[in-house]
Amino acid sequence: MTDHIHATALLFLKDFTAPSADRYFIHNGESLREVSAQELVEAQGLIITHDYGLIASTLQSRSGELPKNVIDVIDFYKSACSLTQNDGSNSRVTIEELLQSPPSEFDATKYIEIFYRRSEFDQITYENAGAALLKLWTRLVTEAKENDELDRYMQVEAPIFNLIWSSMSHGIHIDRERLHAHKVAARDEFYLTLRDFSIDFSLPIEIPSRKTIERELGSRGFDITEGTRDYILDFLPMPDDFGSRLGALLRIHRSLNALNQLSATKAVAFPLADVAGTRTSRIILKAPSLQNIAKKHRNVIAAREGKQLYYVDYCQFEPGIMAAISNDAEIIKLFETGDLYSEVSKAVFGSDAFRKVSKQLFLSYSYGMSLKKVADAASAHGADRKTASEFFRLFSTFEAWKGQIIDQYQRSGKIGTAFGNYARRSAQGELSNKERRSCVSQVIQGTGSLIFKKSLIAMHKEHGIAPLIPMHDAILFEASDPRVADHAARTMERVFGEHFDGRLKGRAEISSFAE
Repeated sequence: MTDHIHATALLFLKDFTAPSADRYFIHNGESLREVSAQELVEAQGLIITHDYGLIASTLQSRSGELPKNVIDVIDFYKSACSLTQNDGSNSRVTIEELLQSPPSEFDATKYIEIFYRRSEFDQITYENAGAALLKLWTRLVTEAKENDELDRYMQVEAPIFNLIWSSMSHGIHIDRERLHAHKVAARDEFYLTLRDFSIDFSLPIEIPSRKTIERELGSRGFDITEGTRDYILDFLPMPDDFGSRLGALLRIHRSLNALNQLSATKAVAFPLADVAGTRTSRIILKAPSLQNIAKKHRNVIAAREGKQLYYVDYCQFEPGIMAAISNDAEIIKLFETGDLYSEVSKAVFGSDAFRKVSKQLFLSYSYGMSLKKVADAASAHGADRKTASEFFRLFSTFEAWKGQIIDQYQRSGKIGTAFGNYARRSAQGELSNKERRSCVSQVIQGTGSLIFKKSLIAMHKEHGIAPLIPMHDAILFEASDPRVADHAARTMERVFGEHFDGRLKGRAEISSFAE
């Protein structure tokens, strides 16, 4: 037994009609007893539970704070134990499935019926559930060790889990007057954008289905085999702007949906957090999905009285990671100019007027687009094909690094960062083109998630900063002292540099969260 295994199990009865009537129970490995919210918060040591988001905000409101060291076993499984991260199936696991896999003598069905208030409370069932949860925890710890994920989880993911949930449990203040105005404006913009998109591309007036999108991409000469749809839309420039126009439509649709998830009668929102919400372990907020709100609508987020909102983000985060992790001198030189994408535009197109297209080209190349197709795409936007090809051939060290990553994934069947967060293959044989791209993104974007989470931990420890909305490479927080924002930026830069042992200094800046 290690310190990681010693834990107390937390079970609860959520009262969905009167949250103040929630009941809490702890199982210490020998027996179950009911405790108050205050006793729970004051409990020492590691607490394991499941579906923590159901009680976090009400527990905070009743006791003024949350327990300091909680692990949700569903989050732990997804982040440290699942062997199917590469197809996303680990995100759908339930506590009932975990408690009964592998099959055990404990029947979780009765417990789940009580948990969701479909049956009356039974002390013995909860006693057995507490013991089963502790047994599950011991098994998952063993799996996490075998997967080489336990240390990363305990040192990074667990502190982030507690930090994010503590912040979310206090709620995020909403300007209800602005919310109403933005809902109206977003609705109008969505329908106008949808109408124009549908007319210009001769499509039905509806969000295009997957089949429709793939048909349209195929008609433009794109190979849509092996799950390449999202890759094409995200990275490949198109002369008729179909991809960028579709992206704009989907973004305004997501923004409208996020705004509609906010209640016009409530001044505080309590998002649910998934700290390992993607294959590369990005933090995702849901219900409401505040990260999806468009910049033009973001001023619905308000600071508490006496405080101001501050937004600090990494500058060209992914190119910086690519430069540092591959040690490619040419990418490092471009990154250190201050605006890599403008430099790419100047080199390929002769001016910085093509920065947006150049960003697409650079990221397309970075995640696996062939040099021929990069040159073809640049040529379609007016660049000289030979000039584009010669420019991207400069990154020979990065190209060799990509080859090593792909070879490692082929040989070992797994790929990750310098500190775990592995994606594992379920297929056999040669890597598909999709797998070749995904293993490179797993390393780059997984490293980005790791650095960002380490930055959040450092900012909280050193400056007391609690994230209101964590983005992919940026943080929105509130503070009464404007100097804290500069401290946050310097901390982010330092953590980036420390991660790469000082080989490259990261850049972060205070920027605008909303228009």
